[in-house]
Amino acid sequence: MMNPRRYYPKRKDDEAFDQDNLRDEYDSDRENNPPKKAQKAAEIKSGSGTVTQTDEKRRAKNGEKAETGSAPILMAHDTTAAQAHDTHLHTTPLNSMPDELLCEIFGQAMPLDLLRLAQTSKKFRSILMHTSARRIWERARLGLPVPGLPDCPPDLNEVQYATLIFAPYCQLCLKEQANSGDPKIITDVYARIKACMSCLRNKKLFLAWKRRKGLWWNGPYPQKMAQYLPYVSAAKGTYNPKVPYNLFYHPANDAWAREYEDAESKEKWVEDKTRIRRLAQEHSVWCKVFIVEWNKHLVKERKAIIADYVKSLGWEEEFSKNSDEKLLIQNDPSLQKDLEFGITQQWLDNTRDWFNYRMNEIKIERLDRARRRRVNKAYPILRDVLENFALDLPPNALVPRVPDIIGYPVIQEIIHGNEVNENLTAKDFEPLRSLFPEIVAQSIKEREEKLLTLIAEELGENSFDPKMVLHLATTIFHCESCDASCGEGLLRYPRVLIHKHAYECPNPGRKRFGDEHSDKMILTKDFNHFSWGKTGNISFRKEDVNTLSDALTTLGYDPKITTTAEIEAADPIVKCEGCVVTGWYHEMYQCVMRWSWVALHGERSSKRYTPAFCNRNSKSQDPVILQKVDEKTAQTARSKMLEATNKYSPAHEVNTNGFFMCSRCRVWGDMESLSIHLRDVHNVDCPTEGDIVVRLDADVPQTCILPIEFEESLKICPVELAKMWINNL
Repeated sequence: MMNPRRYYPKRKDDEAFDQDNLRDEYDSDRENNPPKKAQKAAEIKSGSGTVTQTDEKRRAKNGEKAETGSAPILMAHDTTAAQAHDTHLHTTPLNSMPDELLCEIFGQAMPLDLLRLAQTSKKFRSILMHTSARRIWERARLGLPVPGLPDCPPDLNEVQYATLIFAPYCQLCLKEQANSGDPKIITDVYARIKACMSCLRNKKLFLAWKRRKGLWWNGPYPQKMAQYLPYVSAAKGTYNPKVPYNLFYHPANDAWAREYEDAESKEKWVEDKTRIRRLAQEHSVWCKVFIVEWNKHLVKERKAIIADYVKSLGWEEEFSKNSDEKLLIQNDPSLQKDLEFGITQQWLDNTRDWFNYRMNEIKIERLDRARRRRVNKAYPILRDVLENFALDLPPNALVPRVPDIIGYPVIQEIIHGNEVNENLTAKDFEPLRSLFPEIVAQSIKEREEKLLTLIAEELGENSFDPKMVLHLATTIFHCESCDASCGEGLLRYPRVLIHKHAYECPNPGRKRFGDEHSDKMILTKDFNHFSWGKTGNISFRKEDVNTLSDALTTLGYDPKITTTAEIEAADPIVKCEGCVVTGWYHEMYQCVMRWSWVALHGERSSKRYTPAFCNRNSKSQDPVILQKVDEKTAQTARSKMLEATNKYSPAHEVNTNGFFMCSRCRVWGDMESLSIHLRDVHNVDCPTEGDIVVRLDADVPQTCILPIEFEESLKICPVELAKMWINNL
């Protein structure tokens, strides 16, 4: 604490605020009779003092090192920062210079530098602590690189003021906070105190008073003066982790008590003390603002020191390439606590290995960010290029998506051939046009290999012919994201290769087919777009093979050799004997389906795979009995399914889930909307079958309900009819 009563003799009231006399008396008293503690500490720190056995015991008790001196604090403007601290200033030419020249040199230094110079030799101390050195300290204060420091207050001299603002050590125990493990030093300008947390916890010096109790008062002076009594404000988390405290300095209270008792006019003492404390309070506000800015300046200087040191380790080229402030080594979050304290050469040397390790990480991160920017720039361009290339292919061609092909070498060369290429355009991808058929073929092969992997996991590696299995009528895949009750969920080859949900991931935790290319991972993270099958939505089930094999056998086909093309050409229609529903007027309807729906209808593990009105659904133990309908009924069923397909026209789903598409520009929709589109956009008044085609990935209706004639209903067993009626209630 800067307590002038500690050094100044008693004075009369009319002399109490004479600033010049106050400073002269302090300088004279301080020069002739310096405090023993401060004198001894200065001598030991400068290396001129003798370390006694008592000193050794004290240092051992406090955990201090026995060596004299301390590591020098490096400043950004210090050209000798890398050299060791010279404790033999008496042999240097600087010590032999005339005092006038030294004063001129000292006038160019910073206040903290002057404080340290005063601790290096007796000659420097005699110059800087003399009353005539007041101008030196003023020039140092006015020459600060950070403006805003108020003038020296009347109750302090320039040395005390500089010590209060700039000294990095506790004024009570002279310990310096060299790292985050040392006791924290708190500066309170209003209380004129700079003390470490160890001293603040000393009950002989400070009284800890909970802030919620109000003001503390213990003295002969009036209680209204308690609000002006100096104290250190300790916020929650500093002195106590849960409660904020006000720490009152006992010597200040005792000094006030003595001053009040010795004052000839009590009222004048109260008036003068109130005035000077109010001025001190206003002055401290501006000092707090300056201290914040000054600490930012110190951090900036220390960052410059770290940057220069890391450049000297061979990372200058990396600094020149890195323009991101967040990736600069001096801005690393793990260094922020170290930047609050002085940066020494010893600390830099001890941290050298970490600097090299972290710079390697920063380089990798910088390259990854640059790659990410290029991929984000290339993705929409490459997507449009693929769509334009696909227009040259037939409708429903198995065109891949960007995540499927972005890892190909020819595309990688275009995107990353030049690391600084940030201005990709569609012209850069024009060479892909001639290679597009090969790219499509390679992508199809990769997707087929993934399908074969799914089949091998269920049936075994050598239980099928890889060349034929995808074309068999018994091979069918499931989409976990599709709504099976609406006819979706069943995917045959080749539809499964372009199914929309194979590229989507409702459950990010479920992924298949191992690690991916780094660019694919960028698309996944930034656009939520996956390569085919990565999401794990596509699955293959052995139960479906058995169900379809039984259905094909019932229809008179050999399940081992019958292909999907053969069964689709025949297009058989089957019915389930349990799928009979009764209408409002007791009329009866039969559910019929295409053969591909059999895999879902025969699935007994889930109710939604079988219609609720089927009395052989998942609740029933009776087997599902399928039967092929006659050709007349099959024709009627096909007509109703085609009619349902053509009439599909929900206004809000036409553009996203329409069954048809324009073969010229691949726009989706229903028959009506696409007819209007062809007329308005392509000038086609009478569309043909080649102008509007069914989408390969469309979920066209696969079932319908047909009325049962009265004669046919008589053939139904009464017991079965009763079950149907009860099931429909």
